[in-house]
Amino acid sequence: MTGGSVWISLWRAAWVPFSGAMRTLHRYLLRQVAGSLLLSVAVFTTVLMLASGMKDLLRQLITGQVPPMVVIKAFGLLAPYVITFSLPMGLLASVLLVFGRFSADQEYTAARAGGVSLMSMVAPLLVVGMLLSGLSAYVNLEVAPRCKRMSKTLVHEMVMKYLTTQPARLLREKEFITEIPGYLIHIGECQPANDTDGELKLKEVLIHQFQGGQLAQRIRAASGRARVDDKEGKYIFDLLDVEVQSRELAETDPDTGESGGMGRWYTFSVGELSSEIPYGQTEKRARRLKDNELTFDELWRHWKARGQVATVDINGTVAELKYTGKPPTFPKPDTIMQVLRNGRRVGQVRTTVTPDSGQLISVLVTDGELKPGDEVRDVGKQVHLHGQFAFSCACLGFMMVGIPLGLQTSRSETTVGIAVSILLVLVFYSFLLLGRALVDKPEWHPEWIVWFPAFLFQGVGALMLWRANRT
Repeated sequence: MTGGSVWISLWRAAWVPFSGAMRTLHRYLLRQVAGSLLLSVAVFTTVLMLASGMKDLLRQLITGQVPPMVVIKAFGLLAPYVITFSLPMGLLASVLLVFGRFSADQEYTAARAGGVSLMSMVAPLLVVGMLLSGLSAYVNLEVAPRCKRMSKTLVHEMVMKYLTTQPARLLREKEFITEIPGYLIHIGECQPANDTDGELKLKEVLIHQFQGGQLAQRIRAASGRARVDDKEGKYIFDLLDVEVQSRELAETDPDTGESGGMGRWYTFSVGELSSEIPYGQTEKRARRLKDNELTFDELWRHWKARGQVATVDINGTVAELKYTGKPPTFPKPDTIMQVLRNGRRVGQVRTTVTPDSGQLISVLVTDGELKPGDEVRDVGKQVHLHGQFAFSCACLGFMMVGIPLGLQTSRSETTVGIAVSILLVLVFYSFLLLGRALVDKPEWHPEWIVWFPAFLFQGVGALMLWRANRT
């Protein structure tokens, strides 16, 4: 029997007149599933929140970066985000538990002996699965991103105030430091100086300075030291073995907003260099939002935005991208984007700052050799958007698989339902992780890979329901 025939058979089996006895059976099953669902979602939500939310919040609470009331509020705001994972898990566990008990107590056998088909029994539950999938999509793409953004922003503001009082903590090794407006700093190794209190010994220092969204200066140093001037509110870097690259910024046409080019670069080397960077405005720095903190409109807008390589500097390390639109939609700072040529990935770039006007934005070339005309887009947001919709379909797929699977187990133990639900959710979620891991390979279409488990579970569930309905 073909897949289409299976769906037609299920539809015909479910579309039968509902008598009073059938309505009683439907209310019974709905009540049993709803009760188990609420309990399962509550348990899974609590466990996931403790596992994911408290790890960072507890550390920040212990170090005094965030007060207790802020931790409690931020912890509560994470609940909608965690529910996006606990709802499918709880639904599958509750369905397995209810139908396992329904079969073990011979209630299912009695209903079938009375001439009631499986599909006519579970038709309202399948409708509930569809409604929960729609609710999950709304929560995944609207409610959860807003709440997680509020939670992270609340903690971020407290941490930045704490870092402003102890600015030396902002200088972290092996990370891109983007909290200081107009600068991007990377330190390969950072250790306290034993001979001088308050100073840090640095290795492999890279400092980018931006003006109007364009890279104006780049400083590389093999080693050096950094100290904090609390009175002036600035960092002082004393660098050794320094290479400085500066350029004359290209003038922008005030009418069109287009730049006349990359500007001429000048390179020179010095043995020692002292550089001062203010940190007084770090607490006002906008936090970089992750993909799971963006709503549907934001994901859609950035996914549709397409940049084009306009020019590349002589070293191949800095490029200018041109975006169209009025106004153009620029990617957020510190966003990693893929460079495509004829549909295949040829490189990767990282944004640093967003220009206030015009159509050009400077980016750092982190991989590959770029050419003018190459397309630049954020494949990660495309995959994430597809993944959120695909994961929303898990409720319907788990409902379709859970009903016949619960009848086959014929057991009422709670541990069996929980174990099976966790296993199936891991299988489903592994494909989402696989799709996101293949962001660097857009020619493999990772945006379609994330849909595979949704189609798989619904297809297998339809076949299992069809077979169970015939027996």
